[in-house]
Amino acid sequence: MKYITILLHFGLLLCFTQIASGQSSDLDFTARRLSQNDGLSQGSNYFRFEDSRGFMWITCNDAVNRYDGNTVKVYHLDKYFKNCANLQQGYGFAEDEQSNIYIGSIRGLYIYNRNTDKFSLRKIFTNGKEDLAMPFACKEGKIWCFNKNYEIATYQVSNGQVSYIARLPLPAMASIHVYAQSERGFYERWPFMDRDNNIWVFGRDAVCTLNIATQTVYEIKLGSQQKEKPVILASCYDAAENRVWLGTANGALIYDIATARVMPLTHMGGIALGKVAAICCNATTVVLKSDNGLLFNDKPSRQYQWLQSDIQKSKTMYTFSFDKAGCLWMCDDGFGQIIYDFTPKILPKHPKENSVFAKLREFSIGEFGAFPNGDIYIMQYNLVLDHRTRELKKMKYTIPLDPATPYRMTVDKLRQGTWIYQMYYKNRQLRIFFWGKDRKLALKGIVPEASGLGECQHLQVLPDGRVIISFVSGLAWLQNGKVVAATGQPYNNTFYISLLSQNRCAVSYLDRDMWLADITGTDTLKFVRRILPGVQSFYMQEDTLRERYWVGTNKGVYLLDRHFGLLRRFDANNGLAGTYIYGLLLDDQGNAWCSHQRGLSSIDAQNLQIINYDQDDGIQDWDYNNRSFYKATDGTLLFGGVSGFNYFKPPLKRSYYYKPEVYVDEILVNHKSYLPDINANLVRHLQLPYTENNIIINAIVKDLGSNKSHKLVYRLAGADHAWHYQPEHSAISFNNLAPGHYALDLGIYDKYSNKTRPQKTIYFTIALPFYRELWFGVLVAVLATTITGGIWIRRKLNRQRIALQQQLALDQQRNKITADLHDDIGASLSSLQLNSAVASKLIHKDTEQAKEMLQRIELQSWGLADRIDDMIWSMKSGNQEVTSINNRITNFACDILGATLMRYEIRISKEVDQQVRDMTTRKNIILITKEAINNAVKHSGATHLSVDLDIKEDKLTLVVKDNGQGYVPGQATGNGLANMKKRAEEAGGTFTIRSAPAQGTTVTVIIPVLLFSDKA
Repeated sequence: MKYITILLHFGLLLCFTQIASGQSSDLDFTARRLSQNDGLSQGSNYFRFEDSRGFMWITCNDAVNRYDGNTVKVYHLDKYFKNCANLQQGYGFAEDEQSNIYIGSIRGLYIYNRNTDKFSLRKIFTNGKEDLAMPFACKEGKIWCFNKNYEIATYQVSNGQVSYIARLPLPAMASIHVYAQSERGFYERWPFMDRDNNIWVFGRDAVCTLNIATQTVYEIKLGSQQKEKPVILASCYDAAENRVWLGTANGALIYDIATARVMPLTHMGGIALGKVAAICCNATTVVLKSDNGLLFNDKPSRQYQWLQSDIQKSKTMYTFSFDKAGCLWMCDDGFGQIIYDFTPKILPKHPKENSVFAKLREFSIGEFGAFPNGDIYIMQYNLVLDHRTRELKKMKYTIPLDPATPYRMTVDKLRQGTWIYQMYYKNRQLRIFFWGKDRKLALKGIVPEASGLGECQHLQVLPDGRVIISFVSGLAWLQNGKVVAATGQPYNNTFYISLLSQNRCAVSYLDRDMWLADITGTDTLKFVRRILPGVQSFYMQEDTLRERYWVGTNKGVYLLDRHFGLLRRFDANNGLAGTYIYGLLLDDQGNAWCSHQRGLSSIDAQNLQIINYDQDDGIQDWDYNNRSFYKATDGTLLFGGVSGFNYFKPPLKRSYYYKPEVYVDEILVNHKSYLPDINANLVRHLQLPYTENNIIINAIVKDLGSNKSHKLVYRLAGADHAWHYQPEHSAISFNNLAPGHYALDLGIYDKYSNKTRPQKTIYFTIALPFYRELWFGVLVAVLATTITGGIWIRRKLNRQRIALQQQLALDQQRNKITADLHDDIGASLSSLQLNSAVASKLIHKDTEQAKEMLQRIELQSWGLADRIDDMIWSMKSGNQEVTSINNRITNFACDILGATLMRYEIRISKEVDQQVRDMTTRKNIILITKEAINNAVKHSGATHLSVDLDIKEDKLTLVVKDNGQGYVPGQATGNGLANMKKRAEEAGGTFTIRSAPAQGTTVTVIIPVLLFSDKA
């Protein structure tokens, strides 16, 4: 409340009699509300506490709330409470030296641990029927509590020990429930500990103290024994003056602790206090809530101020207190908290919320005028803004104009007066007046409707004193009381005339281009060039120092160079809040200020940075009025709108009581709390496996005083170096972060300085997947080498085994061939030798027998050659042979059967040639097939024969079938059947023959594939 002291020292606070009688109050503040719309869990809240970390804690019926200046965190989830029920209605607060918070409840004392962001519960009073414990102070490492019986006990912070101290001689409270407190006196009479370590406890009509050192109890005497004891409704300790303020049904009592004097206070400024239901104070101010409003008492100056309104008289408002910045907080039952902020806004405005002019609901400002002494004239309301005190006052002199008829005004610095031009709608006349130093209104011209000039838009006074006026039809001069149309104009429908240097002006037109005009001539205008063709331009301001021009348009603000070329455009795309410009001014530093439909904005002349001002900065309202802007001779800028006007002299400076701080409220990894037993604000480094790479950070900018002027910004080093603005009530989210090291910088952006200040860094380390670790690579290399070596060794051994098997098979085949050569071929050769010898003897004796013998020798030679050919073919591998099994059987069948009338079919699967590699098997298949075909040709007498050779279910199946005469099994003669059976068994298979007389014959051979495969 320092500002109140300053106001009082300057004599701006009037006496109570003056204020009460309706004169202006100089106590300036802004009222705002904190309710469910802002996140409070409930509108009914009875206790409030500002901790040392800059949070405001508020208890409601359903939960405890923590307010940071912008957002509300509600502690109603189970995860915030450790082995205890959730806290609902709280009663009283205390804070220890480690900033842990203690909250009273009917269950006992709830302890909020700052390092874990969690609550625990401790029983304090255990000898009664209830567990109610209500803290009121922290002293000597102990939390001091009381209950309904006014018993005092302590909780030792260091070891958790509970000690019972004493019971004060006061009647016990029947109930602490809000519905049982008819005047809520219980909440307003909260115990406290004074600077001499005395505990003050207040009953309904008695006051007791307890000295914590001696544990001595005293009853404080508030008046004469003969008089009735006053009913105590409220109490407050003034630590600065060591006084106790007591509210009663008939005013207040001030008890001086040092002198034990009681000073009654029943009237202030001739106004009766009546019932004082709430009292609060800080170092400079005491506030009393009485029947007649709020009473502000400034202690240094001993002056006081009444603030009267219906809302202050409301019975639903109680528990008043100041925060550390001097804002007045009060509970408004059912609606949350009301906060009176006495900090001056960065943009002062009129009318003030509690001034006598605030009743003007539609305080719309059209244009400004000025007096020679610098005072600003608000003509519509016949008010003056004092250029020294910046106070709005009623003007002593009345200008005889009808305020219901619109009019505009233009300051004439040369003549030290103001031109006023007013359209009389009854007779459609334009009347032009001049208000001079003599404060008399002089009529300077009348323009009848018949003149054809149309409605007047603007009047401008040139540097040499000439007056030029814009009408719907165009520009005109005011000459000796007459209005004369200017010549050579490019368009009609003129709007505004902006004066420039070097005898120039910029003329704007509605729905047309702005033109640059030369005004050197006496009564002539020379239109030089168009400015911003195709853009609806309204106003132009010249920066003569930088030789630049600022233009306000319906599409934002344009910055032009000395030749009217475009340098920069400012609109919604680069941060300008409003684009339809209603007013444009340059301050003494050359910075541009513009009013629009979304408040007020400034553009820095050097770095071209934009600052948008809103209702938290003090703008009169969102919408401003067209042409309602003025720059005073001392550099003060004025912008008028629908609810008053703002006035300020740049540069603007704002002081902050609270230091803005980034606070991390929650860290989620894969949507689960990271280190749930540690306050997220204490986490500085996250060590995460590669599967936990989705991170959410809930962070805020903590500032109870001016949170709206600060924004949370962040950047992730390693991914992006640019600062990002975080929208309100949203979280910072990173999804699928790649493995690596990251640094998340959290900072605060201040819109007034247009600077970003880094404040906190959180480091992320996301581990590599195990398959990308060095050890895993080495392990994979070792395993790969081992496996590769094992495969190579296995293949080598397998090749050796196959080679050995093939060698053994070859040896067996050689032995078999040797045996065949010895038994079959050798026998055949011996037979040939004998037959040749016999033929040689018979050739001279018996020529016919010799021929028969030679024919037998020829047949034996052919058979021998055929057997040798089969033997050589079977010894070739499948890759070396030229003729496949299919071709060999087919060729043989064609040779044998082609010379007969027998029809035949040969069906051999391709898989046979691909899979049969064993030499013995190949030979035996051919020989069995040949023998079966030969038997059919020689003995069956068949007309049809079929040969089927196929591989099915890992078995080689040979079926030779004829439709011949057949035979009776067991009666067949010869060696053919025995040879076929022997060859099938040699290949590891089975041989069957099925026949009957006149039923044909079927030969079947089945050999398992695995037995004749030569694969490993």
